[in-house]
Amino acid sequence: NAREQILQNRKMVDLDCHLELPVPIEDLRIEPDYPALIPALEKCEFKSLLQEVREEAARAGTAAQGSLL
Repeated sequence: NAREQILQNRKMVDLDCHLELPVPIEDLRIEPDYPALIPALEKCEFKSLLQEVREEAARAGTAAQGSLL
């Protein structure tokens, strides 16, 4: 039956927003590895992207230093 199939499909894609995670959500955050990324961008000569990443790295470094004070 098409109706049953639709209901089953809807149930399969329904997101459980209250699912317990095996690790804290903060541990799942992905942070850029600037020391590895910048040399790779230099090697590939991605000049515009390199400038953006350098600026972002500088802001991130400043923010991190500010939180330590």
